[in-house]
Amino acid sequence: MSGEIAVQISSLAFGGSGFGRVVDSADESLQGMCVFVPFSAPGDVVRAVVQTRHKRHLEAEIEEILEASASRVAPVCRHFGDCGGCHFQHFDYQTELEQKKEMIRAAMRAAGISEAERNKVEDVYPSLPYGYRRRATLQVDTAGSVGFHRRGTHEVVSLSQCPILVDSLNLCLVELARIPGTQMTGLRRIQLEETGGKVFLTFEVAAESSAAEVPPVAIRMRELGFEVRVVGNGQDLESFTVSAQSGQSTVQSGTLMMKGAPGSFTQVNAGVNSALVGFVQDAVRKSVQNMPEPCVSVLDLYSGAGNFALPFAASGARVTAVEMDQRLVAAGRDSALLNNLADKVEYQCSSVEKFLAASASDAYWDLVICDPPRCGLRAVQKVLPRCRQLVLVSCHLPGFVSDLRYLLSAGWTLERLKPFDMFARTTYTEIVSLLRPPQDYSPERKSAPERRRRRR
Repeated sequence: MSGEIAVQISSLAFGGSGFGRVVDSADESLQGMCVFVPFSAPGDVVRAVVQTRHKRHLEAEIEEILEASASRVAPVCRHFGDCGGCHFQHFDYQTELEQKKEMIRAAMRAAGISEAERNKVEDVYPSLPYGYRRRATLQVDTAGSVGFHRRGTHEVVSLSQCPILVDSLNLCLVELARIPGTQMTGLRRIQLEETGGKVFLTFEVAAESSAAEVPPVAIRMRELGFEVRVVGNGQDLESFTVSAQSGQSTVQSGTLMMKGAPGSFTQVNAGVNSALVGFVQDAVRKSVQNMPEPCVSVLDLYSGAGNFALPFAASGARVTAVEMDQRLVAAGRDSALLNNLADKVEYQCSSVEKFLAASASDAYWDLVICDPPRCGLRAVQKVLPRCRQLVLVSCHLPGFVSDLRYLLSAGWTLERLKPFDMFARTTYTEIVSLLRPPQDYSPERKSAPERRRRRR
C-alpha cells in the first residue's frame, strides 16, 4: 500500500530504522500508529510514504525531512543509503552511542525484564566511528563488480573505498577497483583481513577448480605483494594455496602474542576488543574478591582461538576452552605454546552441546564464559555448568535478551551489563553481562553423564 504520513521520530529500533508515531495523515485510522522509518534520526519530523501496513505498526520510507534533528550530519560515504553495510552515518556519533544504550533497554522492556534490571545497562564503550574495521567480506557479481550488497538486495554496490575499514584494507580496495571485471570470473566473494601488519586476501571461487581456473585477479594481487589464498567449497586449491610465510601470522594483543591463520581472530575491532577483554577480567576480579587466584578455574565456551581463554590463562587461571572449529583450536594451541601457557589452557575441539553432555554433573567452575553465535544459548540454557559466576557475551540483541530473560527467570542475578561499540555505524553492539547463579543451581541432565577426565 502507499500513503503519505507525517512522523515524529523519537528513537532508534534494532535493525537501524528510526521509530516514531504518525502525527498527521489523511487517513485517520493511521493517526498515532507506530512507524519504522529507515535513515531517520531521533528528533526528525519526516514526511514518509507507507510501504507496508501491519496490524500494530507501519513501515515507511522518507519522502521529505520536514524538521531535521539537531543531531543530523552529512554522511561520510557517498554510498550510504544505497550500500547495505552501514545503518548510521546521518547523525553524530554521540547520539549513536546514546541510542544504542536505549535500544538495549527497550528490548529488555519489551521482553518483560524489570526496570531495576534495565537500569543496570551502563553507557556504551565507544569506538573510533570510522577506520576501525580490520576484516571485511566483499561480494562479486557475475559482471565482476566488487563491493557490498545493496540495501535489501543481493545486488552488488561497486566501490573503491569504505570509510569504516582500516587504511590498509582501503589501499587493497583501490587496487581491486583497478582490475577489470573480466579478471574476476568465477569468484563468489573476497575476504580482506589485516593481521599483524599484513593484508590477507581469501578468494572464494564458485567450485573446486583446477590451476587454469584460478581467477587472474588472485595472481595479480599476489604480484602486488598481498598475501593470497584461494579456496573452493571451503577447501584450499592445491594448485594455488597460501604461501608458507603467509599461512601463519603473529599479532600483538595486549601483552600476548596471538598466532594463527587469517580468519582466526574473531573480532573486527582491535581497540574495542582489547577494552572488552580487560573489562571482563577487571569486573570478575572485583566481583569475586575471594576468588583463589592464581588457581581459579575458567571454562570458556565457544572460545574461538582464545580471545578470553589466553588472557585469563596469562593471569594465572587454569582454563578449559571449548571450540568446534578445528582451525581455531589449532590457532589457540599455537598461541598458548608461543606464550608459554600450554600448561594453563586446554583446548577441547567439540561442540558445546557435546562437551556439556559429557561433563560430570558435579563439575564446578569459578567462572564460565559464553560467547555464543547469534542463536544464543538456546540449546544449552538448562545445562550450563555449576559456577561461581557467568559472563555472557553477545552481539545479537534479540538472542541476548532471550537468554537474559531465561536466566533471570531461573534465579540468576544480573550484576553488570556493559555494551561495547564493536561495530560502529551499524545497529549491532557487543554486550557483556555478568551474572551470579542461584545458590541451589544445578544443571538439568537427561541421563547420567559419564565423568570426563580433564588433562592436567
